[in-house]
Amino acid sequence: RTLSSDLRANFRSESAELEPFDAPVHQYFYKPLSDDGSKSAVLLMNNAATSTVLSIKFSTIPSLKCTNCLVRDVWAKKDIGVYKDSFSCKADGHGSCFIIVSEPSLRFAKIVNIEDS
Repeated sequence: RTLSSDLRANFRSESAELEPFDAPVHQYFYKPLSDDGSKSAVLLMNNAATSTVLSIKFSTIPSLKCTNCLVRDVWAKKDIGVYKDSFSCKADGHGSCFIIVSEPSLRFAKIVNIEDS
């Protein structure tokens, strides 16, 4: 027997003892992208089987300082606009929205309302 076969056998015996659990319907993960609180990446995950609207208040993003924030869609590779206080996106069942939230530059003067997204 090799070490890897021992590990596989051990994993099978331990995983057989694990109990199933319910994952949260929505999960949000954050990653600061700057030391000064000016930029963070946020992954909004929908674990449900049906599509839903996921919303996040900028004040709940750890260390983020802006309230009027530029939102960039990572998947689409484009800036969406500047949002005041919060952002919402539609996620398909078992889908996600991946955004970067940052302080807006001067070229983004218009604030997009949540209802417009």
